[in-house]
Amino acid sequence: MKTDKSTSKNPLLQFPDAADLAMFAHLNIEVKRRAPRLHYCSEIKTIIRNRLHPSEARRKLGATSSFDETTIAIVDDFLLGPEVKLSWENLSLAVAEVYGPLEDMVPKVEAPKPKPSLPLESSPEVQEFLEKRAIIFTAFQRYADGPFHDAQERVLIEHMLMLRQHFLKNFRKEEFYHSLEAIASETGVRLHSIRRFIDKVQKLGLFEVRRGGIPARNWYRLNETTLAALLRNIYKTRPAR
Repeated sequence: MKTDKSTSKNPLLQFPDAADLAMFAHLNIEVKRRAPRLHYCSEIKTIIRNRLHPSEARRKLGATSSFDETTIAIVDDFLLGPEVKLSWENLSLAVAEVYGPLEDMVPKVEAPKPKPSLPLESSPEVQEFLEKRAIIFTAFQRYADGPFHDAQERVLIEHMLMLRQHFLKNFRKEEFYHSLEAIASETGVRLHSIRRFIDKVQKLGLFEVRRGGIPARNWYRLNETTLAALLRNIYKTRPAR
């Protein structure tokens, strides 16, 4: 089975709203609490991200001692069936089938609407970014006050990885700083903390502005490990309020 590049993006970045993202984070915590041996956040996430063929998924899961037949059945029935669309609904159904209803572990989160007055150029890339800002607001609002739990840190990292895509097409550093100021004012997260994060990333050369946008050669250095280390450093060393 060939992987369609247009659909191989991480589904975790394609939730319709911030409530689904918060649901994912809390669901991870709850699943780990109920079943510590279930490596839900790693192996199953890998299967979803790579859209593995069912036989390949079985081989990978079978090689992991912490997975039992019930878990493999979840992947077969809900995530990898030929007529089943990979989606959050299927994923939550699959976990609820084994671990019980999700109502008690799912917080209700309403994402604030972006302000149209943000001084950014009108382009498809910027408009797409503005549409996703509500999700970014919620991530900072919920998780930027640390210390991070594993699942919470992953969610925030996912958001920051999402942001890098907008720098590949003439989305300049100055415009991003305007967005950071809006994030700070609308979420209550201190701009100083956000700036510290960006300054540390900037020292890696990742936000170097040149004609035509950000040089793509720098982006290979921006990954989950880098962002996780920066986030931990910022929120461990920030001054007390």
